[in-house]
Formats: sequence, C-alpha cells, structure tokens
Amino acid sequence: MCKNRRVVYRNKGDPLRSEKPPPPLSYLKKAHGSEVVVKLKNGVEIFGRLVVCDDMMNLVLSPAMERDPETKKPLRNVGELFIRGNNILFITLEE
Repeated sequence: MCKNRRVVYRNKGDPLRSEKPPPPLSYLKKAHGSEVVVKLKNGVEIFGRLVVCDDMMNLVLSPAMERDPETKKPLRNVGELFIRGNNILFITLEE
C-alpha cells in the first residue's frame, strides 16, 4: 500500500492541477437566507430558511417546519429552531 498518495482534482483550466475542493462548510455559510432541508440522525426532516451557521455546523432555521420524509407534507410548524451540528445527517439546499 502506498503511503505517499496524492489526490489529484480536475480543474477546468488545468486538468491535473492539484487543488482541494472548498470545504462543505463554506457552501453552507454562503447559503445564509436560503431554504434548506436538514435530515437528522433520528430520521426527522426539517425544512426552513437558514439564519445562522457556525464552525461546528450548529444551525438556526426560521421559520422551520418538520415534514414527512416520504411525502414531503408538513407535519408541524416549529418557528425558530436551533439544531446542534452533531445531530445532522445531511443538509440539502432547496432551489
């Protein structure tokens, strides 16, 4: 097994330029004010507008609502909601 492996990412200008992609947190911080769907580790899905995101990926959504993961129908309105980063499974940006 090779320990000195180097990951090569493709870039539009230079196909073999070694460059790291931006971290996911930078995308999330640029998404302030956007609508997001947050899937929690316990299976709950929350939809809302992103107000705040910190370096630990703690989020504040307002207004937020819990919705059914299969049908996407709202289950209940939550209002302003703080979500601790260690409970998040994934986050998607809504168009």
